[in-house]
Amino acid sequence: MPWCIHDCGIVTTSNGFEKYRNRFLDNYSKDIFPLVSILIPAYNQTKYLKSALDSALNQTYRNTEIIVCDDSTNNDVQTLVEQYMLKTNKIKYFNNGGPLGDRGKINLGKCFKESSGEYINYLLHDDLFNLNKIDRMINYFLYDDTLSLITSYRKMIDENGNYYNDNFRTVCQYPYDVRLTGEEAGKKLLLSMINYIGEMTTAMFRRKALEFDYANYNIIDYDKNEIYCLGDISLWLKLLQKGNMIYISEPLSNFRIHSSQSVQDTTLIFWASIDFFKIIISSYENKFFLKDKKELIQCLMSWYKEYHGDLIRFIEQYNNDSENNSEVIKLKNEYISCYTKFINMLLE
Repeated sequence: MPWCIHDCGIVTTSNGFEKYRNRFLDNYSKDIFPLVSILIPAYNQTKYLKSALDSALNQTYRNTEIIVCDDSTNNDVQTLVEQYMLKTNKIKYFNNGGPLGDRGKINLGKCFKESSGEYINYLLHDDLFNLNKIDRMINYFLYDDTLSLITSYRKMIDENGNYYNDNFRTVCQYPYDVRLTGEEAGKKLLLSMINYIGEMTTAMFRRKALEFDYANYNIIDYDKNEIYCLGDISLWLKLLQKGNMIYISEPLSNFRIHSSQSVQDTTLIFWASIDFFKIIISSYENKFFLKDKKELIQCLMSWYKEYHGDLIRFIEQYNNDSENNSEVIKLKNEYISCYTKFINMLLE
């Protein structure tokens, strides 16, 4: 699409059009387009952070700020970011003086608190944006006030940036861009038990659609239920209660899988099952997405099929040393509580 039309015939697509278009956008984007905050919660890792920062700074959409909140116990992140700050004024850096706690959840909230953008996109410090990500998403927000969330197809990459093949959890959901109501999108996520919306890096959301707990820096917990590891799913469902969603079929971000991630922790499958159970029950009790008992039971059966077999094997594996592992004991008790409630609901 042309950004303007000249009647003088001097500037054409072959004679400076892109040069002057970019010069114009560099100078005036902040005056004519809304600010988008790119939030990077950092912790003791610079191996992939440089690539993440480059992907944020080189967005074709100009009016952005980059907020880096650093939970690190060393100075590596600060040293790297300060080198970037010598070259650009887009970055705001906050050193937390060490981990703020709660498994990084507080740092996510601090990033949000320190930002000013009308629109928000997290960028986890080992992931990547495609250079047109913000541009593609903001165009939908500008023309539809009912949207609270925009996501896209995303790809998985390894430590070296090579693409993984899609699996049933990451495959593109639609062959073209699709608009879903918040209820449709939320119900699809709960009934399928698949986070097709994506990880924190994948989606952009409207700031005013999120009810933020400024006292506790909390963006994750779901209807007063503490969420341990499904923070992205919890956040998307909270936003979908407030508005509608666009799914863009073009891949606009890359989620990196590597050996040092917390997702490699086998206890997370326990926490995920407990988080999902809380989210399902809360959604039904508050009539968000799940409106009747039939939908509730359908969702709980999907939950049982998704987690129960793996958890039983996990419990058997740790039974011999469970007396010495307080976390496993806590997890077992939490899961037994959820499973008992599930059985009682079936009996009802």
